[in-house]
Amino acid sequence: MDKKAPTSAALAKQVAERQEFIEKTIHFVNSVVAELGTVLYRKVYGWHTETKIELRGLAGFSFYTEGVYSLFGGQMTKVWYHHGSEHTTSGPVLEVEWWNITRCEVKRFDPSVQWQRVMQQLIEDKNGIVARFKMKQLNLKKDEAADAEREKKARKTERRLYEDAKRLKLIP
Repeated sequence: MDKKAPTSAALAKQVAERQEFIEKTIHFVNSVVAELGTVLYRKVYGWHTETKIELRGLAGFSFYTEGVYSLFGGQMTKVWYHHGSEHTTSGPVLEVEWWNITRCEVKRFDPSVQWQRVMQQLIEDKNGIVARFKMKQLNLKKDEAADAEREKKARKTERRLYEDAKRLKLIP
């Protein structure tokens, strides 16, 4: 059975809804990437700046932004949805290139509703999501510091044991 083409009114509504979703998503992604992301590349030229920033594992999503900030520059934003796992090998669910967001070019838009619903929830609870992510990162740093301290103590104990064994002529 062939699908009928949507009416002009229905198509106009779909265009407006998609545009609004993309604008909200891009605004959200840029703000959390600027706040929490890892700068992969930043180069300042005389008349423009290039940056590449990523943020992995934020509430089931990862983000990548690439921008050339100048009079003629633009941005590219990619969003991956991990379906509950930390990383994915599939492509992005959203890829958008834009200079003026109202005239953006969508390179990829996964039509599945699940990631869109979760993204909308993220946007609505941005402050809570960011706070939980920061707490998770802080706990990871604390755990890493504790691991490093344990390793340092273990090396010190082993060094002392080796020195005692050598002093007592148990080893050459």
